[in-house]
Amino acid sequence: MLCLKMSDVKNVMSKLLVQTVFDNFLVSELDVATFCTLHINGKINKSWYDTGELETSEEYSKWSQIKPYAYQVIKGNKVPASMKLVFFLSGENKTRLIQRAGGDWKEHDISQFCLNMKYENGEMYITTGVAYRIFTMDHTMQEQWDYDLKKFLKYYQIEYEEVS
Repeated sequence: MLCLKMSDVKNVMSKLLVQTVFDNFLVSELDVATFCTLHINGKINKSWYDTGELETSEEYSKWSQIKPYAYQVIKGNKVPASMKLVFFLSGENKTRLIQRAGGDWKEHDISQFCLNMKYENGEMYITTGVAYRIFTMDHTMQEQWDYDLKKFLKYYQIEYEEVS
């Protein structure tokens, strides 16, 4: 597990809410506390769609679909009191990460690669995690996910400091 403190919260929030940097991540849940608390469960309600209308095989909504609602709640003169966002990798990105890690790993061994963002008291932290479907002492997947996330943040010029 990796814990990172974001050096420039305003930059991260811009990349999260205005730019497209995080748009392909899947949203498990979002909690935003402003004048009220907004909770969004990102799990797709497949029964709501008509036959053939749903265009994804993913279980969760992309951030690009939820972002406009989050932005409406967050925008304004006051920053949120707090925000918690739980992202998962898309199926396609999950497969690529497992392939990069190599070894005997199978896709069904991993449930999710998680990216948690938490904002409170003017500070933002990102933590990573891997949800396994099997018991293992092997940390290869977690190490690959942590490495890939650091590379992602560097590419998008998101500065951070590691918290031990």
